[in-house]
This record gives sequence, structure tokens and C-alpha cells, in this order.
Amino acid sequence: MTQTRRAPDGCHCSSREQPRHLVMAEKCQTVIAVLELLEERYSQRQTSLLSIARELGISSHHLGRVFRRCTGQTFRTYLNDLRIRRAVLLLQSSHPIKAVAALVGYESRAHFYHEFNVRVGCTPAQAKGLIDDRSSLRRLRDPVSVIRSPF
Repeated sequence: MTQTRRAPDGCHCSSREQPRHLVMAEKCQTVIAVLELLEERYSQRQTSLLSIARELGISSHHLGRVFRRCTGQTFRTYLNDLRIRRAVLLLQSSHPIKAVAALVGYESRAHFYHEFNVRVGCTPAQAKGLIDDRSSLRRLRDPVSVIRSPF
């Protein structure tokens, strides 16, 4: 039987295994690195769990599990939420909807419309119309707060 000793830092983990809180901290550091990469690359169509896992030198399956455990969302859900949050900000400018879809990483306008509608509750055209008509803006759910970031 392995004896559990209290380490100087107050940890009760087995002396033969790496303390669990250190393992989780290491995993969360990996996820923080992934989140930083996503902030830089969300607009690139080829951004995927597999591409980032390869870059970090870890299994995509393992990264997906760790990402979900640390953020509460799957990689794909987080990426789509991030893209839609950025799209909402771009719709407030004079960019046409098709350009906004491309700027945030959607190759297909239909897919962009679908993801936007699921997350915001209206189409990008409806949102842009409400944004342009400031008096009607209150009818639109606050899309940035509707799409919750895990951090």
C-alpha cells in the first residue's frame, strides 16, 4: 500500500505519483495555449483540433478531452462561438455579410447563417438591420452575452 504523505505545499497525493493538482495545472496550461492560438487563428478556415494538436505535439483525442474538461465546451463549439462573437462585432461596421462570414473563417455562407442563427437567435441580416436601426436594437438578444465564454 502506498503511503500518502503531506508534501510541503500541503498536497495529499501519493509520493510515487505526480500530484493531481500539478497534472491539472499542466493540462490547463495546455488549454490556455490553445485558447491563445484560437484568438490568433479563428479566422483561418483550416483551424481545427487536429491541426493545433499536431502543432503542440499531442494527441487530438487527448486535447479534445482536456479542452472540454477545462472549458466546459468542445473545441468546435468554442471555435464557432468565438467566430460568431467576432462576426457580431464586424456586423456593427459597414462590412457586407458575405465578407463578415469569410473574415471570421466560414467558407460557406449557409453554414455561417446557420451557426449565427443557432447562437444569436436571428439571421446575420436581421441582426445587421437591428444594429443599423439603433431604436430596434433592444429586440435583439445581446449576442455577445448570449454566447458565453468559459473564461
